[in-house]
Amino acid sequence: MHAVIFDLDQTLYPEADFVRSGFRAVAAHLAERCGGQASALAEEMESILWQEGRGSVFDLLYSRHGWGARVAPETLLHLYRTHVPELRLHADAADLLGHLRVPLGLVTDGHPTTQHRKIAALGLESRFAAIVCTGDLGVHAAKPAATGFRVCLERLGVDPEQAAYVGDDAAKDFSGPRALGMRTVRVARTIETGFGWFTAGETTEADLVVEDLREAKEFLT
Repeated sequence: MHAVIFDLDQTLYPEADFVRSGFRAVAAHLAERCGGQASALAEEMESILWQEGRGSVFDLLYSRHGWGARVAPETLLHLYRTHVPELRLHADAADLLGHLRVPLGLVTDGHPTTQHRKIAALGLESRFAAIVCTGDLGVHAAKPAATGFRVCLERLGVDPEQAAYVGDDAAKDFSGPRALGMRTVRVARTIETGFGWFTAGETTEADLVVEDLREAKEFLT
């Protein structure tokens, strides 16, 4: 391979870490402005997430507590998206990144501000030659569209046949790069799930499926 492109969330780090980091930031603001224990508020948000799903956490929290004009639900979402997260790479991802000696790219969906803050928290700017947040390109560019991959490949200066893509979600990650002619790897870890995320789409399997990214070293080199 002349280049390897990675997905971000779950593939390189546990997304649950970002969720809990964001809830802590929101809880600290609420405790300071409205009173109460920050730790209890963070636990309540996580409980709502598990029970009700991702889209209703802050609205339900607000309605339960009756904070009125002291705080706006929109403020909570803003704090969540823009906080400086506390993140760490998966151990196998850190090992694989240290092993590869080709240019690296990153293609990630999500709110651009949030994704860029994750990337900074993980110290990835200096390690990746091309970073593409599809949100910067418009909603049409989100996976499974191939748009972000085309941009990343062009910035890396490699043809699709010379590159591989590593992701985790068979419902959206692989149809785009495979259509371009890239090789693909899916990491299928046994990790914490149930945080309200789901992706709808036709399942497309990768060329190689591994439980630990270190198993992909030979394939990628």
